Amino acid sequence: MAKRTVLRVSARNEILWHMHVVLDSVEDEAEAREKFVARVLREMGLSPARRAKLTALVCAELPEDLNATDMADILAVFERVLPIEWHDDVTRVDVDAATSFKRALLQIFAARKPGELPKQVTAQILDELERAVGPLDQALLPQAHEKIENLLVSELWRSKDLDSQQDLAERVVYDLKGLLRLDLGGLESLKE
Repeated sequence: MAKRTVLRVSARNEILWHMHVVLDSVEDEAEAREKFVARVLREMGLSPARRAKLTALVCAELPEDLNATDMADILAVFERVLPIEWHDDVTRVDVDAATSFKRALLQIFAARKPGELPKQVTAQILDELERAVGPLDQALLPQAHEKIENLLVSELWRSKDLDSQQDLAERVVYDLKGLLRLDLGGLESLKE
């Protein structure tokens, strides 16, 4: 039985993006396919010995024109050959809870007083998120707090009308989804 490679579901989009970056950085030649595969395998955390063994196997399964192939299809080749086992580390949040949080986020921005610091607003946002979705991964909170606070430092003062508040709320939601590994009910927009 082949040794499995375990990757996080929350890292899948990052892996796909990284594959684009790596592919763009290699030349269009036979060696480039091997370089591409070796770099992707390295980024997936495989040992040098395992990379050496699997590079040729993955290259043999890849389509001819990598640039014309969807990255999800290329990742599917890696999934088959390695094989990859996806560890589901994403917290799924139902639509009602996600909607409740997103509305609360807009209310926080609308009720914000000019003297409130981004740090205070960030704390309110994370408290409201925890109220809506339940306990959050405590190990991920410091990074999430820092990222949201930095976003608010640069953008909060601009959020004076509903449109700008909705735009900021969508950016906050996007960052929280990635940082805290949340699937917020599949809702994409806060705009009605």
